[in-house]
Amino acid sequence: MYSPVVDPSKKHYGANFWDSYSNKINRDVHFYSDLEYDHWIHIETNPNVVDFCEKPMKIKGIIDGKIHETTFDMWIKWKDGNEEFIEVAYNKDVLNRKDTKRRIFLQREWIKNNNRNYRIVDETQVRKQPLLDNLKVILPYTKDFHKLNEISIFSLLRYINEKPATFQELIDNTSQKDVFTFYQNIFYLYYEGKINFNIEEQHFNYLTKVWRRYE
Repeated sequence: MYSPVVDPSKKHYGANFWDSYSNKINRDVHFYSDLEYDHWIHIETNPNVVDFCEKPMKIKGIIDGKIHETTFDMWIKWKDGNEEFIEVAYNKDVLNRKDTKRRIFLQREWIKNNNRNYRIVDETQVRKQPLLDNLKVILPYTKDFHKLNEISIFSLLRYINEKPATFQELIDNTSQKDVFTFYQNIFYLYYEGKINFNIEEQHFNYLTKVWRRYE
């Protein structure tokens, strides 16, 4: 629905420029701060997100008689059909920086006039632990999901139900003794929204709990 309005090839960026590949939308994606990149990890690994676009739209508005412009950091489409625009900013900047306040004012005015959904996301949400560390573990596996064996995935899913089981219990009681293959399959099932982890409670280990997710 949207395409990035910022072309990274025509600008100079420092060490905070991130270039990666999104398995979810099948293209390279670009981020212009460490916080934006960490936020993308949440979006890329979230089974409820079906589409997104970084830097999706540039808007203009008038403040104190002068024209200013700003670009939303992200647009997201959720599985339930809802869409929203996102501003990713450090909390101290939201509270204290004039340029950040001006940017948010322009965005909120546009959102109100166009009847859209909008959120400001700061580091307290993005860098919540151990959630972010766990998502960083999942992320590298997404690039090879297209290579997975469907029979092996289905075989693992058969052993997962509403009663939580640990990683170790699943490895012991299934035919998936190769730990790397097990992680590929279990993370794919999470990515597809088939299962849940206690992902916000502890870092991944053999005692991580898994249970079936039903729509």
